[in-house]
Amino acid sequence: IANISGFSPVTLNLPPGNYEAVGLLVHNINLTLKSNGSGATLDALKHSRCFDVAHGGQLHLDHIHLINGRGSESGGSLLVRKGGRVTLSHSTISDSVALGTNTRGGGIAAWEPTELVELLSGSSQERVYATAISPD
Repeated sequence: IANISGFSPVTLNLPPGNYEAVGLLVHNINLTLKSNGSGATLDALKHSRCFDVAHGGQLHLDHIHLINGRGSESGGSLLVRKGGRVTLSHSTISDSVALGTNTRGGGIAAWEPTELVELLSGSSQERVYATAISPD
């Protein structure tokens, strides 16, 4: 993901399994991560959030499961800001937490009204703390 540039849509197909996903930036790119069957699990290892989606970045997750996110202040697994957009389809967020004095969004935090977060069929947040999709 670190070497993807430009805004042309990029799709990565991940075989079912477990992968590390620590602090990945989705800025100014249109990225789709897909899996099939039981899906792929992206583990932030309780080190940071999985994704920071900003500056017009778009992230589409299909059969992707985010676990063990740990965001400072907001967005345990996903922080969506500055025009970012996220779509989850048949995906889950679990065991994630936002830590700090003014926490928002243990699973997902969206900061501004221009951010878009869509939870499509089969998607859910489970066992997340300070849970909210928050516009502020």
